[in-house]
Amino acid sequence: PDPFKAFTGCTPEAPQGGAARRLDLVAAPDSTQWPISCAGHETLCEILRKVAVNREVLAAVANSGAPGIFEFVDGIQKLGVKNFLVISLDDQLHNALQGKGVASYRVHNTAQGSHKVSAQKFGIIQEFVERGCSV
Repeated sequence: PDPFKAFTGCTPEAPQGGAARRLDLVAAPDSTQWPISCAGHETLCEILRKVAVNREVLAAVANSGAPGIFEFVDGIQKLGVKNFLVISLDDQLHNALQGKGVASYRVHNTAQGSHKVSAQKFGIIQEFVERGCSV
């Protein structure tokens, strides 16, 4: 049986059980001071000022051993995505991306293995969110 046969679309529904919860914004949307809390995160804030559109970025986390990373980046660029960056986990990838004019945020870590690296991405993304950026 086709699991999508009964699918009728995505019709917006009213929140159940009352009003929707308000977003807890880290940075006021009308504030001219953005990104925020940049002390100790100067490099990230500099990159966000250059790359973010409406305080949003599309980010990929990878190291130089990630298969297809350059094809992925090429695809994103062909789509015309301007607010894209790669969170580079090693110097080799970081330098290669910078050489191609691709925004790269170098994060140093000692994790080895795809599961350990993958688990660290949440902490890395938290650094972006704490600066008031949607990822």
